[in-house]
Amino acid sequence: METPLSALGIPNGARVMLTGKKNSPEEEVELKKLKDLQKSVEKTADRLEELRKELTGIQQGFLAKDLQAEAPCKLHRRAVYEYLGRD
Repeated sequence: METPLSALGIPNGARVMLTGKKNSPEEEVELKKLKDLQKSVEKTADRLEELRKELTGIQQGFLAKDLQAEAPCKLHRRAVYEYLGRD
């Protein structure tokens, strides 16, 4: 939804009138909750991507052989306890 006006054919310096309604205070609270939730989901996705990269590295042999046996257990522990917030 964040498209530059120039991409829509509106020249730079043109005057644009925006119409619409203001959100009610209740809607604002809910929109903030949605934005916070979106940030949280993105943060979790980034953390899971880091774990995926580490696991791929282990699978491809980028870890010393003596450490490969315990590495998946440590990744699992990190995923469950640190990233997913379980106790």
